[in-house]
Amino acid sequence: MVMKGKFIVELVDAATKRPFPEYSVSSGLTYVEVEPDTEYFIRVENNSDDAVKWRFYVDEQDLRYCVTIQANCECYCGIMNISDGRPYCKALKISKLRTATSCSNEGADLWTGQIEAKVFRPLLCVESSSRNISRPSTQNVVEDELEGVAFLAGLSHQKRVKSTAGSTAFEVNGPIVWKSCKSGADNVDLIEEVELIYCSTVGLIFAGVLPKPPMWDYARMITPVDTKISKGGKS
Repeated sequence: MVMKGKFIVELVDAATKRPFPEYSVSSGLTYVEVEPDTEYFIRVENNSDDAVKWRFYVDEQDLRYCVTIQANCECYCGIMNISDGRPYCKALKISKLRTATSCSNEGADLWTGQIEAKVFRPLLCVESSSRNISRPSTQNVVEDELEGVAFLAGLSHQKRVKSTAGSTAFEVNGPIVWKSCKSGADNVDLIEEVELIYCSTVGLIFAGVLPKPPMWDYARMITPVDTKISKGGKS
């Protein structure tokens, strides 16, 4: 988990709620080891004395909602949806965009994704019904944009992994308040920013977090590159 001030962020398995293995590096970044096709939630914890609002960005894509978390409470976050008039939170999924190998100087950023959580004072978000953010149209737009960003990233930057929509979901209830959030809101009332980098074991090796196994460079030079890219992570 990443702790900044009195706030905690970590990625957990969507089914078990267990956190994934993490590695902290000297730069201050935390890498989370998550293999492709794994579904996850973003678990956040507010250990401050006041209620705060959280906003999330996955691979630079705004998830378009804020969640108010009371003092000393936690919450599992993903993509918001509504079904039969009830709000649900849907898991995110690590998708493998490109099956490929190349020389060992390939950039680590191709093999990693980013989760950013911002903590604000409660005045940032629109004071409206929590159902406003959970309209099927809003949720579908977010899912479509995650898919689109992932596909374009694979084409233009040869990204290997990105997050898309998963299938695991739970009904939103209890003291947590979900509300629509102004698109493109600035950093007014920003309290804290927390960043996580997620990737597979291969990404950890490219980033220098884990040591290269024997014959790593040689194997990657002699193995042909598969340039096939397909939407949704299947090839």
